[in-house]
Amino acid sequence: MSEPRPSPGTITFTVLGIPVQVLPSFWIITLMMSSGRMQELLLVAEWAAVSLVSILVHELGHALVARSYRRTTRIELHGMGGTAFHSGDVELKPLQRIAISLAGPGAGLLFGAVAYALWVSPLERSSLMQQALRDALWINWGWGVLNLLPILPLDGGHVMQEVVNLISRRPNERAGVLISLVGAVGLLAAGLMWGKSSALVLLAWIAVHQLGRATVIYQEWRDEALTDDLQRLTRALAAGDGATLVAEGPKVLASARSPRVRATATQMLAWGHAMLERYRDAAEVLRQFPPGFHVDPNLLTLLAARAQPPEQVLPVVTELWSRVPDVMVGRWLVELLVRTGGVDRALELVMTAPRALIDQQAMFTVDEALFRAGRYHESLRVNEEMFARFQASSAAYNAACAHSRLGNTEAALTWLERAVAAGSSNPHELEHDEDLAPLRLHPRFQALLARVRERAVAAG
Repeated sequence: MSEPRPSPGTITFTVLGIPVQVLPSFWIITLMMSSGRMQELLLVAEWAAVSLVSILVHELGHALVARSYRRTTRIELHGMGGTAFHSGDVELKPLQRIAISLAGPGAGLLFGAVAYALWVSPLERSSLMQQALRDALWINWGWGVLNLLPILPLDGGHVMQEVVNLISRRPNERAGVLISLVGAVGLLAAGLMWGKSSALVLLAWIAVHQLGRATVIYQEWRDEALTDDLQRLTRALAAGDGATLVAEGPKVLASARSPRVRATATQMLAWGHAMLERYRDAAEVLRQFPPGFHVDPNLLTLLAARAQPPEQVLPVVTELWSRVPDVMVGRWLVELLVRTGGVDRALELVMTAPRALIDQQAMFTVDEALFRAGRYHESLRVNEEMFARFQASSAAYNAACAHSRLGNTEAALTWLERAVAAGSSNPHELEHDEDLAPLRLHPRFQALLARVRERAVAAG
């Protein structure tokens, strides 16, 4: 699972082997919720500490149960509370997803029980401790029970969605969103009527969120009328019939209401232009591609290789990157920047964009351009970052070459050792690469060469 580059101010640590990130927005919302205590900074710090621990316990409940199903997990605490991310190669069963959803509130309720036991115990407590226990009870039991309501995106809402799917015997997001929308609006109206303001902000946010999702589902329902047209475009794509795609694609695109169908029709139309070798037209069509979806990587690879002149396509790709940031779009943008002489912009992109959006190929493209231009210091930066992210033997090897060109013999040998440890196994490359010529008489180099030769012989 790829992890995004932490934003400035993010705190990172590990609990029970699970990576945790605390975003600045978490502290901002926490301070806003303690605005009534600003005259007593100690109480503000107490509230922040209790909130951090309580929400972390909740997310650990999700993450630990997910990990028991062999999922890779990480936790992010943010302005709306927290999220336990998990991923894996095997699809979870409905009951497993329900267990993960319930584990968070369950952990919070247990933590609240500990706070309650301390609250009713005869132990002597300071006023600060009393306040901390009250806050812990409110967060873990008060908000914990609210979180079990059958309203998406609360944990109870996820459980409700799974139950609806089981009853329907198919994914039924429409029913789940409708139940959530009715529930959130009803509770919001009741809160306004009774003057209960403590949960109104959350309920209003949920109602708006579900209204937006309901709108998209309604649009997708309306787009079911385009099913036959989309199937005709799909058959044309499979047959390589670019003329049909170009002729019929605009009609479907003009009629589409939902982002999903617009994305499909846009991509089909772009493929049609590409099949007719109208690569610039294909790139222009992608300007209409809606955010939140991924462009076909095969289409992007084709356009990156064939689009001419690249200077005319570059503004389109730059705009696409700003609206639909994606690994393949990033790779395409980097390649076009390098081809049009924008190596410095490409370097800035791969070093500052979120890690999840920059792959090894994009970084290698920048490194190759820098190395060929004799910009060894900058090439070294890219390779060191690439090795840190991907542990790629090629990145360590290229870092060794850059150090060798800069005359840093010891550093070059150290990076070469890392390359061999990471799997580099080509003795011919070590023996004949001119970038490594200054190292060949060094005993450490000879020892590495012997290891690589043995590895090559063992591999057959």
